[in-house]
Amino acid sequence: MIRTLSSISLLLVALLGSTAAWAGLKAPEFPLGPAERWLNSPPLSLEALRGKPVLLEFWTFGCMSCRRSIPWVQSLEKAQAGKLQIIGIHTPEFPHEASREAVAAKLKAFEIRHPTYLDNDFQYWNAMGPDNVGGRTRCILAVNEFQLFTRGVSGGLWRSWNKGDNWE
Repeated sequence: MIRTLSSISLLLVALLGSTAAWAGLKAPEFPLGPAERWLNSPPLSLEALRGKPVLLEFWTFGCMSCRRSIPWVQSLEKAQAGKLQIIGIHTPEFPHEASREAVAAKLKAFEIRHPTYLDNDFQYWNAMGPDNVGGRTRCILAVNEFQLFTRGVSGGLWRSWNKGDNWE
């Protein structure tokens, strides 16, 4: 666990740069709400995931940059199976992207299997702090009691992963 966490952390720092601005910040717990806010999983809590690094991916299905990051996220999910929990945070940009049925259809079409939280009211986005999210296609790694470790545009990470960087 420590070796995997260190490997993931070091690679993300190398790819994304300094994390000093995030010192002491923690990922907020997911808001309590109906199970319908979750796809591919029953409702999750960070508390239940304690001890496991969690990658929060902010995205929406209509965003082309978000779509371009899907292969990277899927390859990371496969390579780090059982070591890293990926959670998609679907934050719609347009009203038609807020439909649970539309998101479920896109998850199936894109073969996305990791848990996805429907953040239609931007409750989680706002709890995270818009300055911390910065925009869609952001991946945020939360480690060590869910302190926010680093963030970056997932497309850049995807290009690095495709070059053969080893996450072990």
